[in-house]
Amino acid sequence: MSGPTIEELIIEDAPILERLISFERYSRLHISVISAPKLETLGCIFENNDKTMLTLGSTTFLGICSIDMRAMVPMHTVKVLSVFPLSLCLDDVLNFIRCFPCLEKLYIQLSCAQGHKNQWPRKHRNLIKSLDLCLKTIVMINYQGAAEQSEFVTFFVENARMLESMRFVVPSYFYHDKNWIRSQNRQLKLDKSSSRGVSFTFTENKFHHNMIHVLRASDLSAADPFHCNC
Repeated sequence: MSGPTIEELIIEDAPILERLISFERYSRLHISVISAPKLETLGCIFENNDKTMLTLGSTTFLGICSIDMRAMVPMHTVKVLSVFPLSLCLDDVLNFIRCFPCLEKLYIQLSCAQGHKNQWPRKHRNLIKSLDLCLKTIVMINYQGAAEQSEFVTFFVENARMLESMRFVVPSYFYHDKNWIRSQNRQLKLDKSSSRGVSFTFTENKFHHNMIHVLRASDLSAADPFHCNC
């Protein structure tokens, strides 16, 4: 017999809390963080779950969508973030990232949902002037080269000026297709990155379950519990 279901977790005063990770994708849990001045790692945030709410200070999110961006108060302590944006909506992801102006590592579990366009001409070019991306590492998990995925990725390739590393975790059949990898280098315009010296690597997803990278924290005592050498 299963135990009682927790529907609300309130973290009122957590002066030494450094990592807050939720693994339950379809729970109805509402997590409220009132004070966590040392919170550095946040994950996993599921954009397609309209039942789970996350409140950080005065900002409340349904998935990665803020209920009221006007109430958003930046959290400068968060350095590592893991998200699952089902629709790959660039607007939603960028608005979410704006809450963490000192973010250095971003893990994104890419979806193959069809139909969403991420064409970002003038609107996002204006936004990038006010959004100083400090991202140094980006890991794109389950990248398969679909149009909506490549449009989403090229925004960060061309605009993350401090980027040092971008890694694409791809299915085995793509990883072993060298022609496909060469075509992705051209399609993603990796040679036109705004960051000098950035390294782009394609690695094989050795796990049968794509979400394992987002849902598994390999070592909760590590500064980056989502780091994986696969």
